[in-house]
Amino acid sequence: MKKTLAVILILIFFLAACQPTPKEVFVVEKDTERMVEKASSDENGTVANSLGIPSDRYTYAETDTSGRVKVNVDAEVLVPEVEYLPIVRVTGRSYTERDVENIYNALCQDAIPVDEDAPMPRFVYQHTLDELLEHRETGELDKYDSVEELDAAIQEVMAQVASAPEHATPIELNCTFNSSGIARVLCVRDDTVLSDLFVINSTQTERGVYSDFIRDIFNRTEFGNQSAYGQAVTVSYALTRDANIVTPKMTQQEAQNQAEQVISALGLEDFTCVGSRIAPLFGAPTAEVKAACKSAYEFMFTRSVNGVSVTYTNDILSSPPDDANAVSEPWMYEKIRIFVDDDGKYAYMWNGPCTVTKIINDKATLLPFDQIKEIFANMILLKYGDYIGDDASKSISINITKIRLGLVRVTEKDNNQYGILVPAWDFFGTYDEGNGYPIGYDGYESLLTINAVDGSIIDRSIGY
Repeated sequence: MKKTLAVILILIFFLAACQPTPKEVFVVEKDTERMVEKASSDENGTVANSLGIPSDRYTYAETDTSGRVKVNVDAEVLVPEVEYLPIVRVTGRSYTERDVENIYNALCQDAIPVDEDAPMPRFVYQHTLDELLEHRETGELDKYDSVEELDAAIQEVMAQVASAPEHATPIELNCTFNSSGIARVLCVRDDTVLSDLFVINSTQTERGVYSDFIRDIFNRTEFGNQSAYGQAVTVSYALTRDANIVTPKMTQQEAQNQAEQVISALGLEDFTCVGSRIAPLFGAPTAEVKAACKSAYEFMFTRSVNGVSVTYTNDILSSPPDDANAVSEPWMYEKIRIFVDDDGKYAYMWNGPCTVTKIINDKATLLPFDQIKEIFANMILLKYGDYIGDDASKSISINITKIRLGLVRVTEKDNNQYGILVPAWDFFGTYDEGNGYPIGYDGYESLLTINAVDGSIIDRSIGY
């Protein structure tokens, strides 16, 4: 879309220099408008089982000419169980008050809404007091500049504990949005747990339209460090290999049943569970696991169209470069993540809700898998060779463990209001720079995404 013909020719030159020249170097200029026009005119489409996909695992190995980028593929190839894959136009949407009510009903059973501006029940202040007293005992000043300031804070919270009501005072559920586009519901369970639900329509923040819920507001830190915004998830996943990890006692299927009950309560019949993993929960990203690291099951849901799901990856949003040629503004990828532990629904996130506006073509014409393999072989070395640059001290080892065909959202040319769900191949795996922090062990790190219709490379970080 943004590359000129000259840039493409340069790419082809470098591809040819990096490894043996294939029969055809298939590198195309990104052009969503052209792709949609072609898709609209195609009538026959390509049957998925005619793409020449290997019946067993696909294996491949290559090293670039510098010897610093090594690629190994030993992967299962996963294809939707449908005849044809669609191309679909979607648009982002805002949450409604009905959405807020549905989310509350799905997640906050047996809780009562409370006024965030009114005094909280006593346990809330007691929790804060206990933390301050612990800081005082260990000598940690936390956010305070002196022991005197910390002691003054302790006295203030002691007074709040003494005057606070023992029981929560219920109010009528309020699902309206304020002038900043935020609807917030605090609710109390059994006078022992304070839950927090945020539903945000604001476009003034990079994250945009999203909603989240945490069962215990005092666990926001440990949850946020692991998963809340997706930044640490693939790194912290290594904690699941630690002997100290404590997994929930309930079975994964029992937990998934609870997660799917949430999706059902939200009325999202077109969302399906496309993945799961263990979510380690800890106090700080760099904290050592000294005793036991708690965890929860995490389940990921994405939209399904004509039996084909949007492929889940760890990417949170597309954020095009801030220049005059950018075709869209930051836009969160639509996905729902639900976390369940032994006490039930621990947390939830629903990012970037969308609406399907049109099925452009319900029988997309796709490239054969042999061409996809050629594109992968060329572009994976180019991408990660460019990533490590000219620094001779750097090297990278890439292992592809799963290849999946599904839908991915790309931005429509010169149109910030719409996106296109297009069939694409994602190559999942790990990459290791030898720094002790290999990325991708959770299984949802897409290392390369190839448009299955025209063979262009999709950069999920910028959205096309």
